[in-house]
Amino acid sequence: MNKFKSFNLSSILIALLLPVVILVSLPGMIIDGLILISFISSTLLLVIMLDNSDPLKVTFLPTFVLLLTTFRLLLSIATTRNIIANEDVGNVIATVGDFVMDGNLISGLLIFVIITIVQFLVVTKGSERVAEVGARFSLDALPGRQMTIDSDLKSGLITNEEAQTLRANLATENKLFGSLDGAMKFVKGDSIAGILISLVNLFGGIYVGINQFGLSLGESVDLFSVLTIGDGLVSQIPSLLLSVACGVYLTRIKGQSEKKQSYISQVATQITDTWLVIAFCAMILLITAIFVPSLSVIAIIIAIILGGISFYLHWYSKSSSETVVNFEPKGSGIYESLKFVLKDADVQPVIKERLDDIESKLWKEKLGTPAIIIDKEIENDIEVYISNLHVYSFNSSNSQELVSILDDEIFIQYSDLKDNISSIANYFIYRQFVNKYNLQISSNIVDGLAVKSDVMKSELESAIGINRVHDVLKEMIRSPEFYLDQVSFFESLIYWSRIDNDPNNWFQRIREQAKYDITSRLITKEGGIYVAIFSPFVTELITDFVTGENEDFEELISLREKTKAEIVRLTKQFGSRPTILVNPTELSIVKRFIQDFIFTINVCSYSDITDQSRIVSTETISLPNV
Repeated sequence: MNKFKSFNLSSILIALLLPVVILVSLPGMIIDGLILISFISSTLLLVIMLDNSDPLKVTFLPTFVLLLTTFRLLLSIATTRNIIANEDVGNVIATVGDFVMDGNLISGLLIFVIITIVQFLVVTKGSERVAEVGARFSLDALPGRQMTIDSDLKSGLITNEEAQTLRANLATENKLFGSLDGAMKFVKGDSIAGILISLVNLFGGIYVGINQFGLSLGESVDLFSVLTIGDGLVSQIPSLLLSVACGVYLTRIKGQSEKKQSYISQVATQITDTWLVIAFCAMILLITAIFVPSLSVIAIIIAIILGGISFYLHWYSKSSSETVVNFEPKGSGIYESLKFVLKDADVQPVIKERLDDIESKLWKEKLGTPAIIIDKEIENDIEVYISNLHVYSFNSSNSQELVSILDDEIFIQYSDLKDNISSIANYFIYRQFVNKYNLQISSNIVDGLAVKSDVMKSELESAIGINRVHDVLKEMIRSPEFYLDQVSFFESLIYWSRIDNDPNNWFQRIREQAKYDITSRLITKEGGIYVAIFSPFVTELITDFVTGENEDFEELISLREKTKAEIVRLTKQFGSRPTILVNPTELSIVKRFIQDFIFTINVCSYSDITDQSRIVSTETISLPNV
């Protein structure tokens, strides 16, 4: 009994309906209902395909095509029996036949033939060919796409769960194309069967009408031609809609940059961007109206309509010029565990800008994206979660302090909400970037260098080694103020690796080449550089702790807290975070010490600043009570 409960009632009804339609002569009212169901089903499928946002969400398509095609063929068998037997075929077939023929047998037949030719030779043949090629290409591309997934998994861009999902989607897509290729054969066969059934209805009906029902040739032709054309059209039009729906699905181009937009939304976006072309078309129509008086009325009407559309699109494109950023509700890559919950969707672009800044630092290396969720019901402007643990919230209306402490960060609050969100997002994104940076990412960067210079890539791997390159890159990413283009960076690394035998000095040597860019990045919104320097005594203390000569833990904690308090005081005094300036030989040590409790503060050497006139204020951190 439990086995029967597992069957769906609709499945049983469909299975029973198929033989009933073949064996039993159906009343005209039921035939009308079944014809309308055929029309509605095909139309609905076409609408779904046009508005579909994800091709893998319509895996039902091949089965649906098979069922609809079989249903329509069985319906044709039922209508053929009733036509030849001169029984009630319902109102739909007769109405469609009368409407198309309009009292003219030849015109009705021609329209039917044209629709059938278009259906068979154009739409069905084209969709069948696309399905065949798509299935073959999808199968040929399978090994390469699987290797891409494996590569992304090894590089840390995706998790094991995401890799399994991608592989499952890949398998589903291949099965879908293969099944659809087979289903299109049914549609093609349906077109051929429709032509043969129409011929049987016409000539068989005329013969039966003359010999069995005592009709004259003219009466028989008039009666059965109307029914044949009506039956053929109510069969061919749903078949045409079904073929178009399959063609729409098969000809959809899916790229990596696809943002899961429907056809309608993509077309609307393109039209929005082409308001000038529409305005130009309106102008051409106005010129046509001047030189061709016979077309003046219709040309002016269409020109006015196009002009209105152009004006609206231009206004709309200006009002929505803000970049729209689509994030997945789940993080990926090195940001897999990071999630931002925002109250206002308009601040999403600033997070995208911070991600772009990080990727620019690594020469456009893709690292993934954090999860972004929009929740207008939350009390705060932004909430931050790491591994689903709530770690920070910010509400601009409740906090009026210029400076607040954000874990291991000094957060400057601005009057503009987007600036505040930008600072908060930058901190968490940058911290995740530094903490999750790994050897595989460094290896990917070196491999990508082969596109620009294969010789340089070989030199890095043979003369320096990927592990030492990784160490230098780790130092680089901990310097938010540093940037150098990829070729110059690695050229400089190769050069200094030959001259200086101490790898710990290599990054400091490379920094000298980027000093102009470093200076420009240190300049604040106010146009100056605010500097803090350590007294020799404090610098010596820091060196002792970092090198391990002083292991007094309580004294270390005290030094950190007092240093942080001084930097907070100077930040309030300056209205901006200061840049810590040290001697070049002390840069690495001081940076390691400072960034343990103030993560993204700029620590630079004197040689990094090329324009001393930009320094508007300098304060010394002496910590006399330490």
